[in-house]
Amino acid sequence: MRLSLDEDTLRIELSWWKKLLAVHFSSLEIPLAHIEEVGTERVKTHWSERRIPGSFIPCLVKAGTYRRAGRKDFWCVTRRQPVLRLALKDEYFSSLTLGIEDNERWLEEIGERLAAQS
Repeated sequence: MRLSLDEDTLRIELSWWKKLLAVHFSSLEIPLAHIEEVGTERVKTHWSERRIPGSFIPCLVKAGTYRRAGRKDFWCVTRRQPVLRLALKDEYFSSLTLGIEDNERWLEEIGERLAAQS
C-alpha cells in the first residue's frame, strides 16, 4: 500500500493482492477537507458488521467494505500491521482503517496538513 499527499488530497494505492482481498480495484482519493480525525488505534470490530464485498480470515486479514448501522467503513489490514485510521465526512466511506508500517509518520504528516488548513 502506498500513500501520497499533494496540496489538498490524500491518495491511497493498494497493491494488486490487497485490491483482490478488498474487492476494491481503484485507488482512493480523499480531499483533506473531508478528513475529520486521524489516529493509530486499532478499533474493535462489531458483531453486526456485514462484509459487502471483501475478505475476512479470522485473526489474519480484514479487507473490504463493512457496513453497520448506516455506516460504510473500508478496512485493509492484517493481524500484526500497525494501523492508520481516518474518520471521514462527506465521503462514500465513513472511515478508512489501513494497515501501514509507517503509520506514526503518516499520522504526523496528515495531522500537520489538517492543522495548516484550519
